[in-house]
Amino acid sequence: NEWLSGNYEESMKEFTKGMYWSVDDSLVGTQMDGGTDQLILSNCVTDESHSAFYNMLDVKDYSRYWHGYLVPVRPLLCLMTYKHIKYISMILCFVLLCLVYEKVGKAINRGVGMALIVSLCMGNIIVIPLCLQYMSMYYITTVAILLYCLAAKRGRPDAGLFFLAVGSVTNFIDFLTSPLNSLGMRLVVAYLLYVKQAPEERGLKRILFLFKNSVAWVCGYGFTWLAKWCIASVFLRRNVILDALDTILFRTAGNEEYPTDRLGTIRVNLGYMLPKGAVAVLGALVICWAAILLFAWVRDRRRQGTRKCLEENEKGA
Repeated sequence: NEWLSGNYEESMKEFTKGMYWSVDDSLVGTQMDGGTDQLILSNCVTDESHSAFYNMLDVKDYSRYWHGYLVPVRPLLCLMTYKHIKYISMILCFVLLCLVYEKVGKAINRGVGMALIVSLCMGNIIVIPLCLQYMSMYYITTVAILLYCLAAKRGRPDAGLFFLAVGSVTNFIDFLTSPLNSLGMRLVVAYLLYVKQAPEERGLKRILFLFKNSVAWVCGYGFTWLAKWCIASVFLRRNVILDALDTILFRTAGNEEYPTDRLGTIRVNLGYMLPKGAVAVLGALVICWAAILLFAWVRDRRRQGTRKCLEENEKGA
């Protein structure tokens, strides 16, 4: 605590714009989560009346999470302020973006690499390096994709084990931001690599590949979380499992004061992520992509027809 106290106090002065300021006020999707960032920084300061082990499990009564983000953030706060952490994150964010494009492009093809970059950017990538809350899932997702592509160079990787491990790491580090990013985007990359490396495996085998790896990720994520509840309940001597289940029930079902509207939530979130102009651009991109795919399909059919005619002519001759 003594090592980081100066940088911590200086960092807390940086929240002068309020908790939820936006990089661009006209784009709701560029809103910062200053409230959670303040919480993350305050969690770096431990309760010295308890042991390090107790602090690791309790983290100021947030005992249902692992709070693995503290593993990098706390040492960094000993060396620099919140502002400098964000500056380093900005550099790392775009370096990883370039590496992902290069490795995915080499492992599958450049088109898939570009599609992945566009997908990442559509999530308002400008805010990621500026908010601790958003950083963790971006780094887990991009690093996992890079590692999977590197593993694929040496042959077909054990996808199930890889998804299990990433699900576990996601739960350990993420503060319940957007955990499904580390499943969805990487699942698409893994599937396309699988199709490329094993073109003879079709139909049900491909569906099973998606299903088994999704289940592996869920197991890694779910059992890591359950392990924290059990370990914390034993050593903290309070029912962390019940606390976690109550929180899950509230966040999924809501209550009278905070009713749940799932379809409305999805609609609002899409509106936050994609302003009206972006929807038009995305629609144009989808139409262009569909036209390219249709052209490629027609060209392949014509080639197959030409080849078939040549074969028939050779047989007749």
